[in-house]
Amino acid sequence: MNLFEGIPTEKILDEKKRAHLFDVADMVVSLSEIARREGLLGLDERADFSSHKIMFDKECGDFLPALREIELTDEEHLVFSTLIHLVVDGCDREKIRDIAKYAVSSSVSSEERKLSLKIGAEGIIAVCEGFSSETIMIESAMMMGANAADYLSHKKRIDDEKIASDNEIRAFFAEEKEEDGQVEEAEDDSEIDFDFLLFFDEDEILKIMRASSFNDVVLALKNVSDEVRTKVMGSLPKKIAAKIREACEFTGPVRLKDIEKSQAAIIRTAKKMHGTKK
Repeated sequence: MNLFEGIPTEKILDEKKRAHLFDVADMVVSLSEIARREGLLGLDERADFSSHKIMFDKECGDFLPALREIELTDEEHLVFSTLIHLVVDGCDREKIRDIAKYAVSSSVSSEERKLSLKIGAEGIIAVCEGFSSETIMIESAMMMGANAADYLSHKKRIDDEKIASDNEIRAFFAEEKEEDGQVEEAEDDSEIDFDFLLFFDEDEILKIMRASSFNDVVLALKNVSDEVRTKVMGSLPKKIAAKIREACEFTGPVRLKDIEKSQAAIIRTAKKMHGTKK
């Protein structure tokens, strides 16, 4: 790391600019986690030249990773998405470093925007070189100079919120995994239309959802009728429904096979508790 020299000695007072700087740092930390989990090829779909957004995993603990968007300037988007694609394509690392240096040195943006460019470029190269998310977070904070303490406080707050959110979800949904013997029933259960939930009242649906897993509920609701989605959401506490709605919106494309597997798991739970309601 340490591609760029010099760190800011003054705090960024503008809240919007500071928040954007923290978003860029969060982005590269998340990209490092994606690369560790999915390999460098997993980064490719996060960078899209057709928009000014880069998708990255939102802080969401042990549950389904939701995707988060960060709004970038034209310059930031061009530099970051180019570097990501070069990394994914296996371009020579020294060449990538040279391109990053040139992009930052030739920028005519304000010092705050240049700092975002530096942190994003440095972080993407660090991802390419296999650095851990923890190391990239610390290095990003150090590059912020006088703003480092504020960023580390920001990260701690996010981590605390993630833990609280995870605990809230665990307290509501079932944590138990299905036993191996139950998996064999999945094929038959998948033949039952998920709209059969419309035959249950809200109290019954609430009990079924609580006996299911959070991940199954999110995946199951990604491919249902508006009527079913409305009824299920209406049966849940508002905070839990909001978490599910957010996860459904930002989990991105999901294989139909995975959706059907989650729907089958919920159908089995419903049959076990209430029968098929035919």
